[in-house]
Amino acid sequence: MFSGVMAGVSDEKECHEKMQEFAAALGIREFFLCVDPAICRDIEASGENTSYPDQMLLLYGVKDDSIYDIGIISTHGLTPDMHQSRDHAVCLIFCPLYYRDRSLGYAAMNLDNGIHAALYPMLMLLNGALMSLYMQTNAKRSAAMIERLAVQDILTGMLNRRGYMAQSPVLLDRAKREGKAFALLSADMNGMKHINDQYGHLQGDVAICRMGRALQCLTKYGMTPVHISGDEFLAYGLIDDVESAEKMVRSVSEELQRMNQSDPWICSISAGIGIYAAVPRQEDTIDTFMTMADHAMYADKTNINTAGERMIFQGPARTPRGKSKTFARPQREGRKERSIWRKGNRSWKKPGNKCCRA
Repeated sequence: MFSGVMAGVSDEKECHEKMQEFAAALGIREFFLCVDPAICRDIEASGENTSYPDQMLLLYGVKDDSIYDIGIISTHGLTPDMHQSRDHAVCLIFCPLYYRDRSLGYAAMNLDNGIHAALYPMLMLLNGALMSLYMQTNAKRSAAMIERLAVQDILTGMLNRRGYMAQSPVLLDRAKREGKAFALLSADMNGMKHINDQYGHLQGDVAICRMGRALQCLTKYGMTPVHISGDEFLAYGLIDDVESAEKMVRSVSEELQRMNQSDPWICSISAGIGIYAAVPRQEDTIDTFMTMADHAMYADKTNINTAGERMIFQGPARTPRGKSKTFARPQREGRKERSIWRKGNRSWKKPGNKCCRA
């Protein structure tokens, strides 16, 4: 019967409920099941399989018809209320639970109701059930780790291209439903070939990591930084106002400048940065925003290369009704420069630059 009750138990809550059914069926008035928390929780197991950790998880406990909640107890206390005075002497039998060389925990029970003959087979089944629970927990933990690693860049720890392609369309769809502005920032590091050729590819990896750390400043705006590949980075998210788009570009530039000054390296890190922010139309895709952000980023790199100045270069945004408006005007630091917006052919341009389709 017990084997059938415990079969398929997959988490601590379900195990608690099944143990309650089991204890009630056998009429056990006092019973405590204490296990290593790693058996059913996503935490690291204790270093030695044969010893108990300092804290145990009370998976199930009952005394005089009072059922204990699931919770952490001290291993030195053995059971809850162990040292409380009682009206009469009680004999609790402590039974270690293990499977092969893996210590699972222990059970403490009062067998006054005379189920001594069933004790051994019951413990054997309990051992197997807990090991099954442990294996299922490990399988879930491993699956979660694989899923996390699949979308995490191994070098920077940032979201990678796979994660970006899976998660960003979901946020874009939300922007369409709620009529919010979606922003995509594109950043391409400057001089990476020189760094690799001059200092080696290991130092090139350090440079990429430093750029990734600088982009973490965008998280305060609700943006998600992404390492696309090599020296290419993105960040995407929803923004509330026009000023946020411009502030984000400036924040990255200022963070790179701060890093270069306060935490100097073998060379300074810089990047071309562009952002595109708009209330998306139904036909817009992530590629639409990436293309526009890349146009802005390449224009920024061109202006840095030719004039040594940084340009905040952002495209037009659209209202939910399809009307266009300038979300943030392109402007050059240190001097004003006029941008042109053409409503007729849905395009915008900057004097001296090629026209970028909206």
